[in-house]
Amino acid sequence: MTCLLSRPHTRRSDVHARQGSSAADCETVGVKRRVLRAALTLLLLSVVAVNAYAFVYAYGMTHVRGGERTATEYAAQWLGIPSSRPVSGKSPAQPYEERTITSADGTGLSAWLLSAPEPRGTVVLVHGFLGTRANLLDEAEALRTMGWSALLVALRGTETSGGCTVSLGLHEAEDVEAAARSVQGGPVVVYGESMGAAASLHAVATLHTPARALILEAPFARLSEAVHAHFHNKGRLDLTDLVLFWGGIQQGDDPASFNPEDEAPAVRVPVLTFVGGNDRTIPPATVRRLAARLPICTLEDIPGLGHCGTRAFAPDRWKRAVAALLERATP
Repeated sequence: MTCLLSRPHTRRSDVHARQGSSAADCETVGVKRRVLRAALTLLLLSVVAVNAYAFVYAYGMTHVRGGERTATEYAAQWLGIPSSRPVSGKSPAQPYEERTITSADGTGLSAWLLSAPEPRGTVVLVHGFLGTRANLLDEAEALRTMGWSALLVALRGTETSGGCTVSLGLHEAEDVEAAARSVQGGPVVVYGESMGAAASLHAVATLHTPARALILEAPFARLSEAVHAHFHNKGRLDLTDLVLFWGGIQQGDDPASFNPEDEAPAVRVPVLTFVGGNDRTIPPATVRRLAARLPICTLEDIPGLGHCGTRAFAPDRWKRAVAALLERATP
């Protein structure tokens, strides 16, 4: 008996269905690949765009140019347009001497010397970021009435001093050191505000600046915190890390490592620190944290005070605190 084996019969419609399913699957895979490729391209372009923005923002923050300061000065910063070179709007009302000081890298610095009769010493006054000597003129004239000469220095990139860059305190510390060493005779006290305060601390802690005491108004504890506060106050995307990275590439240094609070324990002279309870530029908690790391520090916490300007806001308290510190700095 013969057994006939036959193949299962495949209907043509089933074949067409499977072919259609395979084509649909291929089309789905193709769509997914295109979507993934587009997403990766968009991600890459976003990374490039954010880094480009951070690069030009860092350039705008750390470079200065000639010309008059305009109302749109800071608004144009995000385009990488440098700020105009700060120019002092006034000069001392009392007789003073124009001086030129040379920083360690050869940068020429302009300075005003307001001499006191029979001075007990000299206070070097250091302004903040894109500030001028005029910012501390009132303090200088008050110090002179207290028997101390005042040397107001224009940091690099400001007024008639040399340089076209601002390093947010790192290289400005060399300016502070040069100014302090230029003083002849008597003890030297360094008085800095904001970035100038951080630069002054850095100068004393790491450059062995010959200061008998320090007066700091609103110093930042870590540069990254100050830049973060800047973005927060402007209501802009916080690109602190990228701005510091690209700023370091442009300047040839490492601004992210500029942390005065880490250097504070090396400061072995008396320090007077002012902090404003309403300071939005340098968060008060960070100033208090820095002060706690200074071995010999008197902290004056001023309720209601904004960023710097202690003497104008609380003149009696400022005078008492400063007089007490200067007494400690007098041999």
